[in-house]
Amino acid sequence: MTRAGRVSFFSTSIIEDIEARNTTAAVLDVATGQLAFVVPIKEFVFKRTLMQEHFNENYMESEKFPRATFTGHFTGAPAATLGVNFFGLDQAVPRLSFEYGLTNRLAVGVGRSSQEKTLDGFLKYRAIRQTTGPQPIPVSVTLFASSAITTLRFNTPADRNVASRVTYAY
Repeated sequence: MTRAGRVSFFSTSIIEDIEARNTTAAVLDVATGQLAFVVPIKEFVFKRTLMQEHFNENYMESEKFPRATFTGHFTGAPAATLGVNFFGLDQAVPRLSFEYGLTNRLAVGVGRSSQEKTLDGFLKYRAIRQTTGPQPIPVSVTLFASSAITTLRFNTPADRNVASRVTYAY
């Protein structure tokens, strides 16, 4: 059991990114593989008070539904081996990533997916930020560039050229 569990969510939108964080207690019974936790909805903390009000009143109806409860269990492997096979995710397709905001406008990220052993990276730059005041700007413009390369070994020499392994978007 832990009382220091963390729950968070993040959403990118054209107007403004939305992020909230919360803490919770969680219980994992390794003998049975059962997991349970309760999240108090009103305790999500947002960057802006108005976001928190909209979240609680308009989206989640926190007065009516004050908490979210999760109960479940890990399947497909004996509970005693959950740590050995990474909680059953060895057969999944996980993607691990690292994203870092260098400035308020520039962010970079790198990641790796087990799907075809893909390595990827991105750059995100907020060229124009929405503002209010004497000369308001009603829109935000973000420039985004991404590239990925598949490092999985292919069976035939024809599949080994770089052009068939690299993707990009901007």
